[in-house]
Amino acid sequence: MRVPTSRLPLVLLSAAIAIVASTEAANAQETQRFAPTSDAGAPVESLPAPAPPPPTPTTPPPPPAESPALPALPPSHVPSVHIGARVRAAGRYYGVNGGPNASAVDSSYGELRAGGEIHEYVTVTLSLYAGGLNGPVGIEDAIIGFDFADPVHLWVGQMLVPADRANLGGPFSAIPWNFYQGVLAYGATTRVVAVPRGNSIGRDCGGVLWGDLAGKEFHYALGVFLPGASFPGATSPDSQPVAQTPLLSARLSVDILGKENGYVVKSSYSGEQDVVAIGVGGQFQRLGSRGVVPMNATGVPVAPGPAADDYAEFNSDVLIEMRLGGGGFFTLDGAYYRYVGNNEPIEDEVSVLGAIATPKLGIGNLQPYGRWQSFHPRANSVDLETFAVDAGLNYLIMGPALRIMLAYEHVDLGNHRRSDVGQLGAQAIFF
Repeated sequence: MRVPTSRLPLVLLSAAIAIVASTEAANAQETQRFAPTSDAGAPVESLPAPAPPPPTPTTPPPPPAESPALPALPPSHVPSVHIGARVRAAGRYYGVNGGPNASAVDSSYGELRAGGEIHEYVTVTLSLYAGGLNGPVGIEDAIIGFDFADPVHLWVGQMLVPADRANLGGPFSAIPWNFYQGVLAYGATTRVVAVPRGNSIGRDCGGVLWGDLAGKEFHYALGVFLPGASFPGATSPDSQPVAQTPLLSARLSVDILGKENGYVVKSSYSGEQDVVAIGVGGQFQRLGSRGVVPMNATGVPVAPGPAADDYAEFNSDVLIEMRLGGGGFFTLDGAYYRYVGNNEPIEDEVSVLGAIATPKLGIGNLQPYGRWQSFHPRANSVDLETFAVDAGLNYLIMGPALRIMLAYEHVDLGNHRRSDVGQLGAQAIFF
């Protein structure tokens, strides 16, 4: 059949639609032919597709509930107490005036110390001391301290007399074994040439007002000490009678470098800090310069003693201690004393010390040192020009807390009275 040209597009479109319809019908029949069947050949329904997994939560689960807190303990009303001990022991080998040499116990000394805060502004300190088998035993410190603020502290009881660095620093922080200038090892004994007033252990009973000023760079200590009975134990044969009037004692110091305490200082800081400090001190006691009453061989007075005079003392000291590399440090210490009173045997005293500690060698530092002391007598004194030379070697295992020492001291009292003493000892501190 012949189709007109004008109707040809319409015919072609109709034919295309018919082809598409027949193709979709054939596909539907083919799908039924291959549908899943059972074992008997019957068609079965297809299994549904598995459900997608639940979405992962984007927020973390809540934390577990906290257990209830334990009830707070009630505050303790028992004050904390610090307990410690300090021990020194040494032997000596000596010779006097070129005579035969001998050996003796140099020192055997121990302290038991306890202290603590019993109130926000109140502390208590108690210490006992013993001087070996035949030495004195007694109370060393018995202090109630009212510590109001850095500039104002008031301590009462039995305590150190604030006069010079040597007394306030004590034997345990000092570099020489014979720590106090004017207290010399002579033969088997200890000879007191000249020291500021204080009891046999550098303490007395009274009160001290002290404090730190100007950013803890300026320090003061003002003490008043009442006369009392001497400590039990042996009294040095050259000691002077004790005056029955109050002793006034004061010390002022300034820290150019480093920080010190206003009252109890150290003779050496063993490399803990760099220190440059200057101090001055003084004492006064009315009728405190008292002479020794002459006695016969049996101890009976044979004449009245010299008239009492007012006693005064002035001292100054300088400490320079600087750290070196590797844990070493060096120390320079100088002190001058002036004693006033007609019955004072010594008028001027000078002491100079130098020491250097090496870097660590083994478990400690080696510290060689040397010291020179000179004593100029008063014009009316029976004492002569006296000098002493010390040389020694310390091994500082834990600074002053554990050290071993080897020392030598030569003393010349004048008029051919000389002594050479070698000492070997150790000290330990636990506090």
